[in-house]
Amino acid sequence: MYEKKLETLDDPMESEVVYGNLSALNFAQYQLSYPELVNFHEHKSPQEECSDIRKCVERMITKRDFAILNSPFFATYVARYLGNVDVGKLICSLDETVMSAGLILLFKKGNPHLDRFNILMRRYLEAGLLERLWTELQHRASLRVGGVLEKQQVT
Repeated sequence: MYEKKLETLDDPMESEVVYGNLSALNFAQYQLSYPELVNFHEHKSPQEECSDIRKCVERMITKRDFAILNSPFFATYVARYLGNVDVGKLICSLDETVMSAGLILLFKKGNPHLDRFNILMRRYLEAGLLERLWTELQHRASLRVGGVLEKQQVT
């Protein structure tokens, strides 16, 4: 049986679930224009420091007494790595995007590799290679749990 769906930050605020405080995100949340998140962080009780994100996500999945501000993609990967097949029954996330992040690569002005790099990255994304790599990563995590990957590497 499923539990009640979390819809807003008020739902976990009123629960007994422990909030995993990520010190790396403390600075970022104050820079965002999202006062509800700042209020949640300042008033949610109980809280614990979460220095190892992977261990916190594992606790969230196994003990089901923990909440953390994290990417659902990473939580899905960890759940599959732990051997869970039906991840949708384990992980509940809010329907709104709290924050998004990107990765940038900087080139010195006039670098001759810039145009070639942009062409390669555009082709990489248009071909769907990012999605394929993500799918393979999840599949390998599932295989690793079942011992299939270790057996394949031995032979």
